[in-house]
Amino acid sequence: MAYDGTLKFDTSIDASGFQKDANKLGDIVKGLGIFKLIEKGLQGIAASIDGAVTRYDTLNRFPRVLQNMGYGAEEADAATRKLSDGVQGLPTRLDEVVSNAQRLTVLTGNLEGATDTTLALNNAFLASGSGAEDASRGLTQYVQMLSSGKVDMESWRTLQETMGYALTKTAESFGYAGES
Repeated sequence: MAYDGTLKFDTSIDASGFQKDANKLGDIVKGLGIFKLIEKGLQGIAASIDGAVTRYDTLNRFPRVLQNMGYGAEEADAATRKLSDGVQGLPTRLDEVVSNAQRLTVLTGNLEGATDTTLALNNAFLASGSGAEDASRGLTQYVQMLSSGKVDMESWRTLQETMGYALTKTAESFGYAGES
């Protein structure tokens, strides 16, 4: 059987439904992006609240620890005020210096000396160009060296990184800094 002729197909594509569905998909994707932003915002708020609670706990724990060590409430309050005045206008957080002063007081048994040492070291770190985070890291390393009774290489390197200028000036004042 032979076929002579042509076969014609009339095709057209109705894309209106596709475009509508694509727009819906785009809206869903945009909506997910908004949810991600909202989620990040809520995470930030939660982190801020956690930080505030931690700071509050640190500042409330300080007088109790000192009272357990035999110091009066007035002495704890005076130390907190001195620490607060000492970091006023500096990038160092009050709860960090209070925590370090507490640790030093526990180690040395001397609240006034621990308070003065905390502020002096914090100032030495900042004068050497350390930011608040490095100052905290260096102060923590100092407390660890004091508690162990020895200086290891990691501790020394941390102090060199966080307060190099102050260490150089201290060595010069003792006559240990030479031309080398």
